[in-house]
Amino acid sequence: MSSAEVIGSNDDIIMEILLHLPVKSLIRFKLVSKNWLSLISNPNFVLLHCRQSPKTVSGFILACFLPRSFKCPPMYMHVSLDENQNQNSNSFQSQANFHFDPCAPGAIIISQSCNGLLLCYSFSRYNSTACVYYVFNPATNEFSILPEPFCNENSINYFSLAYDPTISRFYQVVCLQFSTSSCKIQIYSSKTETWRDAKNQELDYLSANFQHGVYWNGGIHWLFTSDGISFRFDIEQETILHVPRPPLPEDWNPHNLRHFMESQGHLFFINFDSPEYVIYEMEKDCAKWFVKHRLDINLILSAFPDEMDRNRENSSNSVVELEKLISPVSLVEVENEGLLLVMSIPGRFISYRFKDNTFKTIREAGFYFSRRFKWYHTFNYMETLCYV
Repeated sequence: MSSAEVIGSNDDIIMEILLHLPVKSLIRFKLVSKNWLSLISNPNFVLLHCRQSPKTVSGFILACFLPRSFKCPPMYMHVSLDENQNQNSNSFQSQANFHFDPCAPGAIIISQSCNGLLLCYSFSRYNSTACVYYVFNPATNEFSILPEPFCNENSINYFSLAYDPTISRFYQVVCLQFSTSSCKIQIYSSKTETWRDAKNQELDYLSANFQHGVYWNGGIHWLFTSDGISFRFDIEQETILHVPRPPLPEDWNPHNLRHFMESQGHLFFINFDSPEYVIYEMEKDCAKWFVKHRLDINLILSAFPDEMDRNRENSSNSVVELEKLISPVSLVEVENEGLLLVMSIPGRFISYRFKDNTFKTIREAGFYFSRRFKWYHTFNYMETLCYV
């Protein structure tokens, strides 16, 4: 028997090799043989691969919403950190191509990204209250429809996804339900495929906006409001905890918020304090925020003067006015490059490398993406084999 035949007949050796391959390759290799399909589909292999693979952000998905009067779903753009991939792909991923559920009554809208999975909901121009929620894995093109939680007919519900492959191969979805007289917290587990009430239901729900949750460090975080209140739902303890806000100026305006995100195990908050972007990071114990980096807006204006000048809405050259043309998309750690701040400016996406203060264009963009993105319309993209 040749050495190749020995290796080919040894599942342990094959599995060890497969564990070091990227998700896209593994999906293709499922077609090699029934044995390889069985190995790659094995839950233990999926768990090992998820835990062994680094949390590498390969790109971003951005949503561009037309004015509400159009009653249209957003268009989505995938931006890769690899500029070579951007050159070989289409500018837009149309909403039709994001119809992973053929039975959906309308288009699909992304609500949150979490370690490779997307929390989505269906959009119907005919019935704005009829929403179906999904957990979707864009790498494997698999999705799961969430059952409806137990709720009052007139309640307002906010959903957030929690998934960490280093802890479990199962994900959870937290639903906060608000009615005129009460609030309720329910948790869905992909392990049991059922909803249940959280152990602790105490919640001062009048003080914060729970619409855009961010999962980090075993909990879901909701951004503080103008009164300085911020919350964290601890997944293990199943309770709401107060979290301090960054050391912002006393006259801080919520309109100066530019991003609130998790990226590769870090929780970041980006504030615009003219003429700088101030980047805060939360300590692991959630005790306090600290200043991670600062970026002077004038550096961006100097590096891309033509793009900024052509798109001014008035004759003002003030930093405050020109900053309105910039949208921070994400912070990401890249091997051999360090921490990058990815931003959109009129006509292109750029990255700023903090270690040597340099800019790079990573993708040209069209008209629809020359406008500012809201921070909760940008989603980190990474590949995972996780079952949904």
